[in-house]
Amino acid sequence: EMVIERNADMKTWNVVTVSYVTTGKDGGKAVITPFGDFLIAYSKPVMQYVSDVDQSKIVGDASNAVRFSGGGYLHGIPSMFEPAGNRAARKAATARKLGTYPESHKCVRHLDDQIKFIYNWLGNSTPGSKTGYRVPEVPAMVIVK
Repeated sequence: EMVIERNADMKTWNVVTVSYVTTGKDGGKAVITPFGDFLIAYSKPVMQYVSDVDQSKIVGDASNAVRFSGGGYLHGIPSMFEPAGNRAARKAATARKLGTYPESHKCVRHLDDQIKFIYNWLGNSTPGSKTGYRVPEVPAMVIVK
């Protein structure tokens, strides 16, 4: 993945950051990450996710979620809460797979420090929001090809 920004003079582009990511697979409860150009709607510090079996039960989370397409997010390494004792090891194992093959349910997975950088780079035009949701300071797009 490459994050670029247009210079103020509107004639050149800067590469902000480059990283390996993993996208959505096809099958079961997962779907392929959609291709296209998407305006970033908002971001939030943590995205929780529910059990495939019991959708009322929150079973894990991922950091710094940036929504780009009807349920599609850029986010950090997801991890279930249980068993808590080896959560860090499970996140490390998932991180080693970035850049290899599609594995997510729709989203684009990043290393936690990489998505934190992107999350902060987007800024926040809605400080003080009680929901924790942040709207980028300037319009920003995700292009999935």
